[in-house]
Amino acid sequence: MDQLNGIYNIQIDKNLFVTKEILEILSQCSSQINREISIYINRTGRVVDVSIGNASTVPLPHIKGERGIRCIHTHPQGEGELSSIDINALKQLDLDAIASVGVRKGRPTEIYCAFNIGDDDYTIQGPYSAKDMENPDLMLVLNRYNDERNKNNRYFNNAVKKEKAITVSVFDMKTTQRQIDYSMDELDSLATTAGAVVVDRMYQRRRDKDPAYYIGRGKVEQLSLLRQHHDADLVIVNDELTPGQLYNLQDALGIKVVDRTTLILDIFAQRASSHEGKLQVELAQLEYKLSKLAGMGHLLSRLGGGIGTRGPGEAKLESDRRHIRRRIGQLRNELGLIKKQRSNQRKRRLESRLPIVALVGYTNSGKSTLLNKLTGSNVLVEDKLFATLDAVTRTVNSPSNKKFLLVDTVGFVDRLPHHLIDAFKSTLEEIKYAHIILHIVDGSSSNIEGQTKTVMSVLKSLGVDEGKVIKVYNKADLVNVRGEGLWISALAGQGIPQLLERIEHEIFGVQKTVEMLVPYDHGSVANEIFQGHSVNHFSHEDVGVRMRVNVTAKEYEMYKRFIVKTLDNAKF
Repeated sequence: MDQLNGIYNIQIDKNLFVTKEILEILSQCSSQINREISIYINRTGRVVDVSIGNASTVPLPHIKGERGIRCIHTHPQGEGELSSIDINALKQLDLDAIASVGVRKGRPTEIYCAFNIGDDDYTIQGPYSAKDMENPDLMLVLNRYNDERNKNNRYFNNAVKKEKAITVSVFDMKTTQRQIDYSMDELDSLATTAGAVVVDRMYQRRRDKDPAYYIGRGKVEQLSLLRQHHDADLVIVNDELTPGQLYNLQDALGIKVVDRTTLILDIFAQRASSHEGKLQVELAQLEYKLSKLAGMGHLLSRLGGGIGTRGPGEAKLESDRRHIRRRIGQLRNELGLIKKQRSNQRKRRLESRLPIVALVGYTNSGKSTLLNKLTGSNVLVEDKLFATLDAVTRTVNSPSNKKFLLVDTVGFVDRLPHHLIDAFKSTLEEIKYAHIILHIVDGSSSNIEGQTKTVMSVLKSLGVDEGKVIKVYNKADLVNVRGEGLWISALAGQGIPQLLERIEHEIFGVQKTVEMLVPYDHGSVANEIFQGHSVNHFSHEDVGVRMRVNVTAKEYEMYKRFIVKTLDNAKF
């Protein structure tokens, strides 16, 4: 191993790809330990990194983004041909070239080289001998391809490239395959909503999550191979990671690792459109970041101080904490003012005596589609998670022409970060003040029970009276066999009349159609009736306004002195 350390001290002639001496050292060491060995050389001929893997792969170093690097690595099993993993490393690290050295009995055999010619393309040449690698003509070939690649880079399309992601999850031993498939599908949907392209997935059944890596050490090695094979940009984990797990995984894989909480926060950040929504998301992100910084401090203390843990590292952590706490204070103050405004708006709505109906449900259950169907609005509807973040309020006319307010709220999801619930509490509180709550359930989902449980759990945390909740099964057009309950299709309009009748019955009860004559000197009463009802007919007469409206028992008593005729036989 001293020989490997000595490689750092060897200066390679800039006109040579690599020296025979280095190839022999690599081959001898690789044969002795039966592991792949890689070295990375820059354009000045300096060795910038040495990595040791296992018999079939080697971890990629932290050089992504550095230009002008070529890699030489061994294949201790004897074959020198380049693998798909080698080619993906060439692309992912944007190397100038990668060479694979076949090794037998401690000696280099055949050598193949792949040259990066730009625009995600490459060319393979070889086989070469160890002596051929010292031929200056090989560097001339490499420099020609580099020049061509640099010229083409000027004309590259600078459009944002979608990140390629691998999703990862750990399940306990009791989890069924159906539950696993649903959970992984949902994680893939979250990743897609965030803008990633899911190229593969991995899961593991374990009694407990690994405290150091989340998944087992063997799975970490498999995941490293997967990400090299797919040239993946990030790994998305289906749970909240500890700072130590996050650090260890990123260190082992050499790419960005994102946990479920960070992923959902990122989606909310993309989706927030109102000023209040953006402030709420930022607050949730900072609260989560602060908790992770606290964990990183614990991680540093576990290292026991010493080199690499003193001085500016800890000082910067404390500086970051102070800055985040200061910003959190500012956000809470600003959101406090908005909460007062929202409280005043809510007070005015309650004073208007218009009943409030709130829509709640699992994300992508069809709440916004239903809102649009009932109100004729054009609220954004997408087949993506969390299409709606900001509360939307619209007026709806019931079948008997009475008005009520319909409020659409943010969708829920399994393990919704508590930082988000806390940050959006002022928005979600709109649900508490509703007269009834329509719990919209995706009737086509394979996990109706799990989604229902998640929604009811959030409502309970908000202190919502479960007695006000009416369950409505949506997407009836996608279901062949339906269970009991109220089924609708917000998209096709199926069951909408029955839903409106149920809403009307719940908030208004039995109604009478009456004719009223409201004197002109009681104009405020007439305005109140016009605002809270869709008046069937009205006319202006000498003494006042004559109108025909539907009234509840409570309204009948309230407006009794203005009623001149009852037009039906309904009994209160």
